[in-house]
Amino acid sequence: MREWQRGIKALADEGRLKNTTVLLTGANLLDVREGTERLPGRRGKLAKLDYEQLPLTFAEFIQLKEPDIELNSQESLLFHQDLLLYRFDDFLLTGGFLPAINQLKKTGRIPSWIYQLYLSWIEGDIGRAGKLERNLYQIAGRILEHHTTPVS
Repeated sequence: MREWQRGIKALADEGRLKNTTVLLTGANLLDVREGTERLPGRRGKLAKLDYEQLPLTFAEFIQLKEPDIELNSQESLLFHQDLLLYRFDDFLLTGGFLPAINQLKKTGRIPSWIYQLYLSWIEGDIGRAGKLERNLYQIAGRILEHHTTPVS
């Protein structure tokens, strides 16, 4: 949605957002950041106002999938080593992204629409950054072509 920050600004200026929390979400972090920069003095007084939903780390993934494993205990990690290696494969497959994790748990596989969704996000971000998709594919192709060989 274009110029969404104008609507938020108008509501704040009219006093209609007093004692209200507004949660702004979007697939493009740059759009959200740029929009919030246009709301000076209308963003609240908390110490931290902005949060990003990033993919899970492996530790977070393990806490989600195997909450009984004590990640701060070397003994626990050694005892669960085989399970952790198995889960690491799932983590690499999902990239730590919740939709992929949920689909893998629900159906035992990650459907192609999930991969297409991520690809569309990347392509959209590349385009909004003023870069060419063609360059993305050329660079990614070269990386995949040489990923197991030394390249200077």
